[in-house]
Amino acid sequence: MRGNRRFFDATFALPAPIARKVNGAVGMIHEHGPRHPALQTRRVQRNPDGRFHFMDVDDKYRIVAVLEGDVVFLENVGNHDAVERWGENATLRQYEERLDVPPVGIRREPLPVRVRASSAPALIEEPYSLPEIVERETQLSDLLAGDVFGTLTGYIDGTIEDWMIFLSPLQRRAADRDDLGPARVTGGPGTGKSVVGLHRAKRYAKRYAKRSDARAKVLMTSFVNTVPDVLAGLFERLAPDLTERAAFRSIHWLATAVLEDRGRVVRVDEDSAHRRFDQRLASHAVRREALRAAGFTGAYLWQEITRVIQGRLVPDLAHYLALSRHGRQMPMREGERRLVWSLYEEYRESCASADPVVVDWSGHLAVACEALTAQPAVELYDAIVVDEAQDVTEAGVRLLVGLLRGGAAGDLLLIGDNGQRIYAGGWRAGHIGLEVRGRSVVLDECYRSTDEIMAAAAALGRYLSTEDFGEDGLRSTAMRTMRHGRRPRLHESPGRDAERDWMVSELAGSEIEPESCAVLLPTNQLADSWRAVLSERGFAVCDLLKYAGRSAPGVKVGTYNRGKGLEFKRVLLPSLDSTALGMGVNVDDLLRRGTGLYVAMTRARDELTMSFAGSLSPLLESVLERVDFV
Repeated sequence: MRGNRRFFDATFALPAPIARKVNGAVGMIHEHGPRHPALQTRRVQRNPDGRFHFMDVDDKYRIVAVLEGDVVFLENVGNHDAVERWGENATLRQYEERLDVPPVGIRREPLPVRVRASSAPALIEEPYSLPEIVERETQLSDLLAGDVFGTLTGYIDGTIEDWMIFLSPLQRRAADRDDLGPARVTGGPGTGKSVVGLHRAKRYAKRYAKRSDARAKVLMTSFVNTVPDVLAGLFERLAPDLTERAAFRSIHWLATAVLEDRGRVVRVDEDSAHRRFDQRLASHAVRREALRAAGFTGAYLWQEITRVIQGRLVPDLAHYLALSRHGRQMPMREGERRLVWSLYEEYRESCASADPVVVDWSGHLAVACEALTAQPAVELYDAIVVDEAQDVTEAGVRLLVGLLRGGAAGDLLLIGDNGQRIYAGGWRAGHIGLEVRGRSVVLDECYRSTDEIMAAAAALGRYLSTEDFGEDGLRSTAMRTMRHGRRPRLHESPGRDAERDWMVSELAGSEIEPESCAVLLPTNQLADSWRAVLSERGFAVCDLLKYAGRSAPGVKVGTYNRGKGLEFKRVLLPSLDSTALGMGVNVDDLLRRGTGLYVAMTRARDELTMSFAGSLSPLLESVLERVDFV
């Protein structure tokens, strides 16, 4: 049994109760075959192709399917009047024509010769049978998908973890590309970038498992420390027979291993490093006031030094003066850059004087990258998949290239969305030597969130940066949503205690199981507070820091940043007031806060519930027309 993209799109657009009935009908086909009496299977009388059949979902909804021998090809589903008219005029010619279209991607070996299966009956006026069409999955993966019953079950009735490895037909096309060398997958939230990465990692692992080298491994990594654990749990569900061929490590874990292998001892202590920065900033009053007068706060300068200068591995003042500061909106003139560089040099000397040497997180990657350049790695990964690539510094990407067999020409898949960048700084793939042109896929169909949730998130999008990452840029793309549901809801409370009472009542009265719900907050302090509140009210709680992509009891609670790369059936966003969320002190700070909220909103699959006490953050003003007040 196979289904085409139209069938999935139509199913996802149906109300949830009807979609469950469709899944029941598909399950019946899966279990008993297409002729079960409950399906009322009958030919489409006005269609000249006798293989087109109707099957009943209930008394109002029909499935259109093509039956040929033992093959069932699900074509469409919908209200009986509309879908019956469609079925009367449907043909398979569009799929036959696709057989002559070469697969998307770059191949270094010739395509296999197509041989007709002579035992199969022919389609209308064409030499190819329906079994041949549905079996040609690598060419038609954008149109066809197997395991229809499993796919719908994971979407409708499965756990959120089942859904997180769901692969739509369009996503399958991206996962099945035969790219050799660096490649890129971009797209907005919910378009399936991470799941494409998981399936591409599986594809890499199967490819390299055929080699005699037992050490051949595929690496999945991310800047966010919790994401690799989640990906490992999902990969275990997806490909349990290949887990020994895959490694899941954060970039900072890799940096630590590189330094330890080379006998380098550094202490990653962000707090200590930040104190040293503050001391150097305060020690030079004239420089501090000049930068402040230009609009640069201490927080902004900290990001400039860590994410831009260290993150881009800027070697000297001359390079910094000429640097295009990707991802930064505020301009910085030459005189200001000279002041920032002097501050950076003093900060670097202060950190180097500690015993052992102290580094911040960005400096950690920079030091590891330099150490790897001086002493190249002996054991290399055969392929690397980088999730949330928009938040990785250039130093981090160069570190990964140094750990990859083939270097910049090796199998490196970059996955990211600039609209979800939550850290300062940026880079260009071409500057690193990564040629991704011709090997890029843009996903523009949102299978996760409903149209109503994405409309609210899109209203916030006007506050977000349009800066791109990658050689020819990651442009914002218009996404097509596949599902509908209730509008996001926003509640105003007179105080913090009342807000907590309302949110707790929302969780307690929800039809969605608690383990598929998440409460996301803008700060660690608020996340700690909400974990305590929910525990006191009798809820099992799962800290997102400990969530690893395996079904776990309890409401997931964590920060916006910890929610990156994850998704939940229901997301609750309390503390959206001006005090907790604010607006920021400059344009870059505003973009950072807005992007964090955007990330949090787009983690929701089915329901989004928001609340505030006091005055609502101005960041939500543009969203108000897209929500229901409750």
